[in-house]
Amino acid sequence: MKIALFVILVLFTLNLFAQQDSTSFKTRYGIGVTFGQDISRELGYSEIYYYPLSFGNIYFPIDMSPKLRIEPEIGYYLSKYKENGYKSTFYNLRFGIGIFAVKTYDKSKILIGGRAGMIYGEYENSYSGIDSKNDYYFGFASGGEYSFSSHISIGGEVQLNYIIPDDYNNNDDISQSLISTRALVVLRFYY
Repeated sequence: MKIALFVILVLFTLNLFAQQDSTSFKTRYGIGVTFGQDISRELGYSEIYYYPLSFGNIYFPIDMSPKLRIEPEIGYYLSKYKENGYKSTFYNLRFGIGIFAVKTYDKSKILIGGRAGMIYGEYENSYSGIDSKNDYYFGFASGGEYSFSSHISIGGEVQLNYIIPDDYNNNDDISQSLISTRALVVLRFYY
């Protein structure tokens, strides 16, 4: 139900902005990198997990029209720990897509929309071996960017994501959900 409401909200927002004069627009492609932080809270628990610098994602902005941007993303995070013979390794691969309505003001753009995707995680330690999981996320994202030229821009993005985590041990008796806020600086290069 929540996913259906999110999709309806995104489609309604895009419909408001997507009308355009297509005679003078050429689809524009780019690549970008993010820098920022993650703050996550497990619902039902008091622990808050704060990651001062999140793993940087790579964005692939595609301006479909002056008022519509689609932005696939990929990210990677790796953590290794070793102490007194104990070793653990944890990594995440993040695959997602953002859909944004765009409003342009001279050299600046405001983006309003959402992101959704999957985070594949794998955990290995000296005692229990290897385990993996797939988490899914969706949520609101808004931001802006300032173009220094037709090829380079810098901007920011804030996100409020709902994350549906998988259980490492595939235990169906456990249910968990997370809410994550993210604040990012985004540097983009357009072809």
